[in-house]
Amino acid sequence: MHCNMSPQKDRLTHAGRVKTAKLAARVEPEALLAVLKNPSYHFKRIGLEAGPLSQWLYSAPNQVLHQPLGGPPIPFLVVARRIPGYSRRGDAKAGHRRVTMFYRILRRILRKHALYHLLIPLFAGLLVEAGYTYLFDNAEWQNLFIHLGSGPRIALYLGIVLAYLIVVGILIRQETKIGLRQLDFNVLAANLRDAKDLFAVGTMRFDEWFDPIVQVYLATVYERRYQAEVDDTQFNYERILLLASRSARKDLGSDYLDGYLAKCLVATHKRLHINLYFMEWHDIIGILNQLTAQQKVKLKYYPKLFRYLPDGLAKILMIFVGRRRRVRKLAIGVIEKADNSKYAFRFSKRDRLLSVRPEPTADTAADFVQLIRNTIYAPAIAGQPRTVQPQFDFANFF
Repeated sequence: MHCNMSPQKDRLTHAGRVKTAKLAARVEPEALLAVLKNPSYHFKRIGLEAGPLSQWLYSAPNQVLHQPLGGPPIPFLVVARRIPGYSRRGDAKAGHRRVTMFYRILRRILRKHALYHLLIPLFAGLLVEAGYTYLFDNAEWQNLFIHLGSGPRIALYLGIVLAYLIVVGILIRQETKIGLRQLDFNVLAANLRDAKDLFAVGTMRFDEWFDPIVQVYLATVYERRYQAEVDDTQFNYERILLLASRSARKDLGSDYLDGYLAKCLVATHKRLHINLYFMEWHDIIGILNQLTAQQKVKLKYYPKLFRYLPDGLAKILMIFVGRRRRVRKLAIGVIEKADNSKYAFRFSKRDRLLSVRPEPTADTAADFVQLIRNTIYAPAIAGQPRTVQPQFDFANFF
C-alpha cells in the first residue's frame, strides 16, 4: 500500500531536532516501515502512539526494521496519547446508540401492548363514566365534556397512564435482560464429546422450552447424538419432566394452557428419538424423602441454612418455604462418560437469562438420578434392556 507522506516543519526541543511527518489516514504497517527505513532519515529514538499498530511494530522490530537499517538497535517508546475530543465523541456515540436502542425497544413494546393495555382501558373507562353519568347524574350529563375533563377525572386518567408506564418499564427491563454465556455451552459440549449416557431433569414451564436461548442448549446436546450416529457409537439420551405444581396435570388437558406446548415438545422428542418421561408430585416427594438433608442442600432443594437443622424440622419448614416451588432447583443433568466417570451440570433459567454450569456435587446428582431411574424403570429382565413403565412415559400422555 502506498504511503502518502507530507513533510512538516522540524521542531527543535531539549532532546534535539524532531522531524515530524503526516501520513495518510489509513496506513498499514508495511507502508509505515517503508518510511522508517528511508535512508534520508537517521533515527535515534522512535515514539509509537499506543494502539494496535504500535503493538505490531514493537513486537517484531529486529526482524523488519533493525536489520535492514544496520547499526545498533533503535530505542522504541510506546506513548499513550489522548486525542482531544476523542473520548467525548466516543461517549457521545455510545450514548446515542443507547438512546436509539431504548427508543426501538420502547416502540416495539408500544406496538405490542399500547392498544390493549392503555388505549382500550382508557376508552372503556370513559364509556363507563359517561354511562354512569347518564343514568345517575343528570345534572352532570348536561355538561358531560366538562365533567370528563374535571380535575378528579384527569387524575384518574393520569393514574392509568402512570400504571401503564410502570408496566412498560418492567417490560423494557425484561426485554433487555438477555444472557447467553457461550463458554457454558462450550464446556458442556466438551464433556459430551466422549459421553455414552445423559439423563437430564427438566423443571421449566412448557413455554420456556421453546425460548430461543433454550434451543441453543438443546442443540448442543442434539449435536452429540447426531455425532454418535455418524460415528456409530453409543449415546443414550433421556429426559424427565418434574410436574410439581398442583395444576400441572390439569393444565395439560387444555391447549390454551399447556396442552399445545406439551404436544409440540413430545412431537419434537419423538422426531429426534429421545425418550421423554414425566413424574408428578407424589412420586417426586417420594424420591426426595429418600435423600438425606445434606443431599437436599447440595441439590439446592433445601435452602443453605437448613443444613444445620434436623431433617424432620426442615421438612416442616419447607411447607412454608414452598416445597413445590423449590423443585425448580432440581434441574440437573448427569453425563456418564466412556470411562464410566460422572459429570453433572445444573441448568437454570430466569426470564431470558440462561446458565449451564458444572455441578460440583456430581455424586449427589448421580444418586438423585439413580433414584429417579429406579422409580420409573420396570423391573429388569435378564438379557433385556430396561424399559420405562407406561405411567411415566410422557409420549403416551396424549
